Amino acid sequence: MLKRPSKDETEEDLLRFQEAFLQNQSASSVKIIKQSHPSQRDVVQLSTAEQSSTMAPIGISGPPSYPIKQSKFLAGKRKKENEDDNDPGRRLDDYEKKHDFVTVFTDAIMEKDTTGIPITLPEQTTQAFPSVLHRNTLMKDRKDKKDVKAGGSLFARQFLAATKSTKVADSKVTIEPTTSSSMHNPPEDVVTLVTGEGLRSDNNINVKDEVKKIHEDNLHKLSTMSKEDILSEQSRLIASMDPKLVELLQNRSKKSNNTDKIKPIVESMDVEQKLNDTVAANSDMDVDVEKDEDLHIHDNCVHTEPLEKEKLQWMLAQTKDKVKSTLENGESARFGFEGELITKESDIPAHVGLHHHGMEPDAAGYTIEELFILTRSSFPQQKIVGLTTLAHIFDKDHKDEYRGKLEPVIPNLLDAGVLFLLRWSLDDHTLAVISSSLHAIRALVVKEEDEYCLDKISSLYRGYETPSFEPAVGITDLKESEKSQITDADLVHNDAILGLVRMDFLPRARYVLSTCRIGANEVISCLKILWRIGRHSLQLADNVLRCPGLMKYIIDNFLPLSWKSLESEDSIAQLHGYPLWEAMKLIRILCTAGRNITSTFISQFQLISRIVRYVALSPASLQLPSERACKLFRESLKTWTLCLHYGIASSSFDDYFSIIMEKVRSLYRVTLFPCQMGNSSRIDQLLLSEFQTLVEKFIKLASTKVQHGKAMETKVLESSIQWNKIVGLVDVIYDCTKKWLIEFSKCSEDSVTEEAIALLTNSIQVISSFFEGFKHQNTQNKTVIENLEEMENFVYNFLSKISNSHLFSCLLQSFSNLSYKYSDLNSQLNEITSLPRFLYAYPCNHPCIVTGYFCNFYNTLLRLALTIINFHRGLAGKFKWLSLHPGILEVIRNFAAYRRTKSGISGYLNRSRTHLSYNLIKLYHVIAATDDNDLLIHCEIYQKMVLVILNEALRGDEQLVFDLASNHLIERRSFLAGNVSYDEDTLGNLFAITLTATDTSKSLSYPSNFVKTMDDAISHLQSIRGLIIQYFRKDSVMLQKSIDLFNFNAYQINSLVITCAHTTITPLDWMFLPLIDLYNASLNEDAMQSQKKSDVVTPETTNVVINTLRLIFLLEIWYPNYMASIDITAKIARISCTFLIGNDLFLEPTIHLYMEILLRLYVQTNQLSDTNFTTPIPGVASYYDLYVSLITQYNAVSFGDYLFATFILQPLQQRCDRRLRHSVWGEYIGIIRHLSLPLNKLLFDIELYLTPNESDATLINKYLRALIQKSLRSTWSPILYVVAIHHINHFIFDGDDNVSARQDLIREIRRHEGEEWVTDIFRYIKVLEGCDRSLLLSTSISPERETFIQQACMASSI
Repeated sequence: MLKRPSKDETEEDLLRFQEAFLQNQSASSVKIIKQSHPSQRDVVQLSTAEQSSTMAPIGISGPPSYPIKQSKFLAGKRKKENEDDNDPGRRLDDYEKKHDFVTVFTDAIMEKDTTGIPITLPEQTTQAFPSVLHRNTLMKDRKDKKDVKAGGSLFARQFLAATKSTKVADSKVTIEPTTSSSMHNPPEDVVTLVTGEGLRSDNNINVKDEVKKIHEDNLHKLSTMSKEDILSEQSRLIASMDPKLVELLQNRSKKSNNTDKIKPIVESMDVEQKLNDTVAANSDMDVDVEKDEDLHIHDNCVHTEPLEKEKLQWMLAQTKDKVKSTLENGESARFGFEGELITKESDIPAHVGLHHHGMEPDAAGYTIEELFILTRSSFPQQKIVGLTTLAHIFDKDHKDEYRGKLEPVIPNLLDAGVLFLLRWSLDDHTLAVISSSLHAIRALVVKEEDEYCLDKISSLYRGYETPSFEPAVGITDLKESEKSQITDADLVHNDAILGLVRMDFLPRARYVLSTCRIGANEVISCLKILWRIGRHSLQLADNVLRCPGLMKYIIDNFLPLSWKSLESEDSIAQLHGYPLWEAMKLIRILCTAGRNITSTFISQFQLISRIVRYVALSPASLQLPSERACKLFRESLKTWTLCLHYGIASSSFDDYFSIIMEKVRSLYRVTLFPCQMGNSSRIDQLLLSEFQTLVEKFIKLASTKVQHGKAMETKVLESSIQWNKIVGLVDVIYDCTKKWLIEFSKCSEDSVTEEAIALLTNSIQVISSFFEGFKHQNTQNKTVIENLEEMENFVYNFLSKISNSHLFSCLLQSFSNLSYKYSDLNSQLNEITSLPRFLYAYPCNHPCIVTGYFCNFYNTLLRLALTIINFHRGLAGKFKWLSLHPGILEVIRNFAAYRRTKSGISGYLNRSRTHLSYNLIKLYHVIAATDDNDLLIHCEIYQKMVLVILNEALRGDEQLVFDLASNHLIERRSFLAGNVSYDEDTLGNLFAITLTATDTSKSLSYPSNFVKTMDDAISHLQSIRGLIIQYFRKDSVMLQKSIDLFNFNAYQINSLVITCAHTTITPLDWMFLPLIDLYNASLNEDAMQSQKKSDVVTPETTNVVINTLRLIFLLEIWYPNYMASIDITAKIARISCTFLIGNDLFLEPTIHLYMEILLRLYVQTNQLSDTNFTTPIPGVASYYDLYVSLITQYNAVSFGDYLFATFILQPLQQRCDRRLRHSVWGEYIGIIRHLSLPLNKLLFDIELYLTPNESDATLINKYLRALIQKSLRSTWSPILYVVAIHHINHFIFDGDDNVSARQDLIREIRRHEGEEWVTDIFRYIKVLEGCDRSLLLSTSISPERETFIQQACMASSI
């Protein structure tokens, strides 16, 4: 034998072993023997030398053959095939031998003798095939439970029923109908002993006839008996019967009624019912006879033989009383399938499907909890119902249809986790559930009205700048490590859209679009959700673009370059392969986010080529439904225009100049107001107006090349546009504009349309932009507007006709009639912090949206006038009508009376109004510089409008605010145009009390005349203007971004998204902010360390404080209504920060003077009632902390200053926060000794400190402890001494409760007999002004007080 290879053998050794083995031709050392008996296993035996020699074939060279072990499955299969060929008898013998047993058979098998059985032919039938056995037929025939058992199969039951019918037919037994009715026949399942069928007779008597005869005799006898006789006989019969038998009969009757199988035996149902009632009454058994007439079980329902009524109670009809009691106790709102609110009074039938077996099966509708349960169901139908209903609820809540009926629905549902349920449902494998989930998510996060308003605004001036719909508490700016620590629930609570993206919605949306092949509506819902994600922030817009395969699939399938013809939108089942305007809008939204995203679309997805494919031909040639084709055409133009904002697609002007020129020339065929304005004409006007916007951006890019050529030479050369081609386009538009202006001047109000005004507006906008760019061109080309004479002709003969037209007056009148305030709180929605939206149910009804087209038209006229005046100063007087028209003056008055309310992101709707007001102010000042005779009388109105814009302007308009604040706010002629609202009597009362300086401080000389103070402030207007410029230029980055957007510096614009759109640029109290900034700087550790080295306040800081106080003083005097919108508590808190900026800064005479005047203004009687130091103050974390800082500062550096003391005493009034009084009389009681302000120097009424009486026993004890410890004396702090005496006296003698505490105070006071304050407490009557001690005391203690004092002392002795 050969040895086995070892592990050290190489491959060559193995080959050598193989050759040796083949040469020896050795047999295998083992062989497999197959045993035939199945109980034995295969045996492996070692073969001997003899066996090996016999097994080896002779004459065959090579390796021997070895038995191969076959598979048992294969062996069984082959064995079966072999057995099929054998004889059956042989197989039987083999089987017996194999299993070692013998089967015993009879000698002969005899068949049944059928010779005596008659042969019957089958019945003739018209059916070609035998009748099919139906389950319902079988269930109806199942009456005899002895014959057909419940456990039998369907075949067995049918067989038994057929056998029974055959026997009846063979015996030829027929039942003749009786004269009464078929229902007289006794029931088949009743015991035969009772019915009489079990009786037998040897005589040839028909038993059934006898039973029938007996039954008729009984009925005849019953009919002759009275009711009393029947009841008497029934009672006697029951008494004679066995009680068990009576119970048996009652249970059988009850069972028959429940199953509805027993039919009445007697004809008179009333008689039988009486009998049953009597039996139940006389048996004294508590048997509930349930009425289950409404409980019908269909015959097709299987496994209902044992009827379980308890489980089927929910199927019964509910009574009104039960429904009413259930709904009265319920608190959850119920909704229908369409999201409608179902009230308690709603009478909804059960067949509608709103009744279900929930917690309240008798109440119609679904609660939110039940809808949540449905969305988590394992049945797709229930999931679809829940998701669809939630989608309708979201839509109705966005439309504010639940106002006054429910609490805010969407915020509560978001907190309850509805977004998680919707996202989990999107992972379902059922296509219908996926579709319902998409619709529900779309209804939750997308408000259709908001999208409509944003589309309308995009056609206005600077409308492509859109706000960011990110929550005010932004999370996108956090670091990745900080974001990862936020849980999903907290993230959804703060930012629903960001939470949806974290749930991997984008990859799932790609999978659903690409793999699931969803329907048309679902594709649109998915794209709209992506709209909302793209509007959130730059980061999420970039996430949409970077999601692997998402945008590529959308562009390839929903923005193709070729597609089949589609006649109508109704025929759309699958939108894949057709261009969608929703997909183009998604790209436009993403491009709004940033320059890099736009570059990616243009370079990687050939965006411009696709756009040109859709706009090169008319919408009718796109082989799409007309509405979809027009929207696709318009969205493509908008996307192309938006790309030009970054200067990226400027080369497309030369590439597609022929197409652009063809579209521009088509303007010749368009009239502004055709005789019969059809739908097609309005669509043409709308689309061509969008095309003019595209041309206007090309003009701006052409002019940008010259203006920024030196700074951005490389980029400009890549996107250069020839000015000669621009001139050719403008010539056509210029001619059309003149024609349309003539039509406008002759048109009536009835024929005006929004599309016509938009067409005229954009054509004027093109001319205005051309004028701006033409001024910077060094060209010798002679065009129609190149010389001044042609410009004057355009103004005199065309623009001036607008002012005299009747149409313009009518439009301006309707424009002014709309209220600009739109601050009706009833129309505002509840703000959703995690899901920002416009706070109006129907923002499309907002005045700035309804009149947006005319507002844009007027704004364009103003910009054109400013451009022409800048080009030709001599034409300034020709545009006076734009700023002095009676209609526009009325608009300005309404605007000046505007009061800002908390509107969140909804303030973006007013942006067109802000731009209109800005251009009106600019035009007014330009014209006033040349001719101010007619304009001075309206100067006050325009100045108020400047102040309103400073408060209303949102982020993105920093350039407007800076321009107005630096150039027009503190202009002497405009600022002082109003009248001072304080007369001589008011000023006399204002300075009746003079705060003189203390002996320790430097004496101050106060002006005897209030006018001198105003003259001082007016003489420093230029210094105040410098302060304003310095403050508004602080955020230089945002200011430069706004300047680039305003001037259309395309190559400097990186994004068109307005961040932080929830807040205005300046707060309402912007004039106080320099003081707040200095106060915050003083709290900085670096500032504190530097102050330790030098306590001297810098002159720059002093000038900032003085000029800030002067600005506040001038605004309070000249514009008190404007300053009244600021909370009086916030004013006092901000002014008091001056004491904390520097140690002795408040002692500077000018600062001390203005602070005293402002304090006098703020503490007037009509404003003191508005102070509330418990309300939050913007910019101040806690007024309590600020007050504690003031107390500490007063103790350190006040020198007993009366003004500082007045600021400390003012919050100690009884109506103010009690915590402030506790801090002064408790932890900081040392300050009391330094509050030496006399009572006659107090600027407030002393009653404010005395009324109402103090009821806090702890604070009373602090008053008394200060007197006992001699921390409070009448000579040190007369005001607080009076306060303490007054409240202790009234607490003791006028208190209604807490007698023990009052007696304890008396005993404590009596321990200090002889002290002056003890006598003052017991004999105090009231405060007496004019007296040295300021207290009116009685000559002796009154008897009532004396009695109470004695009772307190006696209680102590007891």
